[in-house]
Amino acid sequence: MVHAVGATLLAGRILHALGLMLQTGPSIGRVLGMALTWIALLSAGVGLIAYGVL
Repeated sequence: MVHAVGATLLAGRILHALGLMLQTGPSIGRVLGMALTWIALLSAGVGLIAYGVL
């Protein structure tokens, strides 16, 4: 779980950075990067809460 969340977060940050560097204005890289970052953070949070409850 840790590696999956870390890999998702890393991929999201790289996509976001590439979206900023390669295009001006809104870009699909930034959108996908932000989405992957939020998915990683939310899944880590849910996983930690589930681990604490169970």
